[in-house]
Amino acid sequence: MRALALIGICVTIWSALYLLVRFLPMKPHTRKRLLRFLAIILIILIAGPEAGLGVEAFAALDALGAELFLTSLIVGLRMLPIWFIFDRLNKLIERLDPYFFVPSVRQIRDCPPIAVHALPFFVFIVIAVALWEAPRIEI
Repeated sequence: MRALALIGICVTIWSALYLLVRFLPMKPHTRKRLLRFLAIILIILIAGPEAGLGVEAFAALDALGAELFLTSLIVGLRMLPIWFIFDRLNKLIERLDPYFFVPSVRQIRDCPPIAVHALPFFVFIVIAVALWEAPRIEI
């Protein structure tokens, strides 16, 4: 709800600024430049500090190249303490679900249906539903 309210406020502010600038006595080229400047200021005010992070990430991507940038991003994520939480969660799921494992790319390339084993408890649920929906054999 806050995001929708923020969008509504920004649209209202932009409409007011556009109408104000539109009726000011100035050359069309100057008016266009002023509107662009006001749009950039409005975007920076909405984005806040995230705009600076985006500029820094873009500069790093431009300087390092795509492959090295993604490698440094992955290494940075592995350095975070949250990575250990995901690792422990993965080990817990492997203990609880006997059908769960993360197949390698080569295994998926050789046998694509094996990718369902990477979804926790999916194979167990499919087997349970298949047994539940199977026709009953009466003797």
